[in-house]
Amino acid sequence: MPLLLEKQYEIYALTRREQTSSDSLLWRQGDFLDVKFMASLLQEIRPDLMLHLAWDVGSGYQNSEQNYEWMWASFNLWRNFVANGGKRAVFAGTCFEYDWNYERCEEGATPLLPRSTYGICKNILRELVEDYAQNKNVTWAWGRIFYPFGPGEHPERFFPSLINAALNCEPVIVNTGRQVRDFVYVKDVASAFISLLESGICGVFNVASGVPCSRAQAAEKICDIISCRQQLEIKTLASSEPDSFFADISKLNCLGWRTRYSLEEALRETIPCS
Repeated sequence: MPLLLEKQYEIYALTRREQTSSDSLLWRQGDFLDVKFMASLLQEIRPDLMLHLAWDVGSGYQNSEQNYEWMWASFNLWRNFVANGGKRAVFAGTCFEYDWNYERCEEGATPLLPRSTYGICKNILRELVEDYAQNKNVTWAWGRIFYPFGPGEHPERFFPSLINAALNCEPVIVNTGRQVRDFVYVKDVASAFISLLESGICGVFNVASGVPCSRAQAAEKICDIISCRQQLEIKTLASSEPDSFFADISKLNCLGWRTRYSLEEALRETIPCS
């Protein structure tokens, strides 16, 4: 939101809880899954641009039946956006749309084979968005986000669970230390989506750091920042997930976008009082 405000957009944002609006940021309170409410809201606002990031990613989200509701509500949002004169929209996808048998993921080259309800629903939504845009005066982009992290995450997620353990002088345990992932800071995710919004180019783009990093290396960074290496326990337990899974971001880089934060810089902003 701060990056959009810096660019002096007039922003309408949806919230479930009451929020205080300002001249440039106008909150609307309501339920995204209420199709009639959302249709009325789009008819009232008639936005030119849209960023759609909302989805339920709470505990157990990967195979929750709620994913179907979010998929259809998101498609209805797209239809109503187009019907009310919308010109360009950018949607948040996920790396879980890709086939995990491939280590390095490239848009248009790496096969798609989602293995969770979440990944399947995201991929179906992308197909619906692309199909519906045909022969209409509208453009779209799809940002496949890899492994985002930053302040305010659910405490059970990878980074906050390690940070909280380190700060509480508890063992910092990484069970799958050899797994390599593509961790990307939320501020870089935000700037990537704004670049996509302003580019006017249609298609799918990986949103990631492009820097493979093992879970063990990430945990070591956290412990070094907090000065608690003695609490770190690296394990290499078996897992059904792939050993290595990261993004090629050259397509996004061609738009002029670059990550601004190294892993250490991002962790220092994320860890309280670091």
